[in-house]
Amino acid sequence: MRSPRSRAQFAARRAANEACAKLKERYEGGASVRELAEEAGMSESNMRRLLVEAGAKMRRSGPVLGSKRRSRNVNDSNGS
Repeated sequence: MRSPRSRAQFAARRAANEACAKLKERYEGGASVRELAEEAGMSESNMRRLLVEAGAKMRRSGPVLGSKRRSRNVNDSNGS
């Protein structure tokens, strides 16, 4: 028979595992580490660690290829 404390710990661990699984699913569905971290109130590095521990296949970080966002060209003469 489990003590009340171990039952509470088991329930907390189970809830945490379920939350990690949902975060992993959202990340693999396209959500960014930054988005998930902001929503959870944690740092991006901690969110990244949590996702790796949950077994998420991590994407490369950086801008999305083909996005309309323009990076600054170092050789650009007008400084923009």
